[in-house]
Amino acid sequence: MPYSICLLWSPEAESALATIQRELSSVGIPGWTAQSGHRPHIELAQAGVIDPASMKAELKKLAQAHKEFESTLLRLELAGQEVLIHLDPSPPLAALHQGLHSVMKKFAQTIRPEYAPGKWSPKLSLVTGITPANLESAKPLLGSIRLPWGALASSIGVFQMNPTRMGVQAEVMLGSGLSRDRTHS
Repeated sequence: MPYSICLLWSPEAESALATIQRELSSVGIPGWTAQSGHRPHIELAQAGVIDPASMKAELKKLAQAHKEFESTLLRLELAGQEVLIHLDPSPPLAALHQGLHSVMKKFAQTIRPEYAPGKWSPKLSLVTGITPANLESAKPLLGSIRLPWGALASSIGVFQMNPTRMGVQAEVMLGSGLSRDRTHS
């Protein structure tokens, strides 16, 4: 199974994003909320085969070197059947992304090239499953999202990607490198 290494939000920001996803689901937009274990996130990298347990010490060091930071959610985009929120590629986000890719080179056999520093664009997938038929019911909710909006980025998570379940394999908090005690598996 492939793995996704993601930037995760503070509980408050995660709750606000999950509320928007639930509201969209309530008007017929099937999306990420239906997937067990899904959490709003920004993908920093995707890799084929890795061992999250062997990476954890390096992820802790990386997290200790980067404090929590506010990331600005800038604008919405409808891309095919997906609604994306583009983020400001701020210096703290760019530095964390670069540092993660340095760690990944030690542990991943393959890293998807579109996530490489210089090619990657930070974005959050808010919802998927937009069709011409359900777009009209989504417009009022999407129009009520006030951007730009600052959200606190608080941890790095390693997820095993699976079509039916997206569970956290490892999560470390920025600034401390401590493992987060709230688990979603």
